Amino acid sequence: MSPTAYFRSAQCLAQLLVVWALLRVIGAHRTGKMLLSKAVIAGETDSTALALWRERGNRLRSVARFLPGANCLARALTLSWWARRKGYAVRVQIGVKPTPGGVEAHAWSMLGDQILDERADVVEQFTHVPFPGASAARAYQ
Repeated sequence: MSPTAYFRSAQCLAQLLVVWALLRVIGAHRTGKMLLSKAVIAGETDSTALALWRERGNRLRSVARFLPGANCLARALTLSWWARRKGYAVRVQIGVKPTPGGVEAHAWSMLGDQILDERADVVEQFTHVPFPGASAARAYQ
């Protein structure tokens, strides 16, 4: 792995650690409101931006393996928070689906109508529900 790749992985891990800790201390609703409250004006999404944030989403997934409890919500919040700080109107999307044992939930990040950190076939299995704190995290168009 190149020094640049190590730096990018360390950067992802540092951001993920912040979100992971906040989720444990103040919960999902308050973490979402705190991290995603900055209103971002949605603009054109170019292929370069999509590739950049998808790569960061993949890297977050890779480093999350080393942090117990860094689940899909922690990854989606981290990616969305990071992108919003850079001016991109990335949002967290939550989905649920019935299972034999109850209900399964999943989270992912979206830039416009593009999924950043999950496969489309996985997302299609879930019914979308509002993320707690989503009113504070709206992307204005």
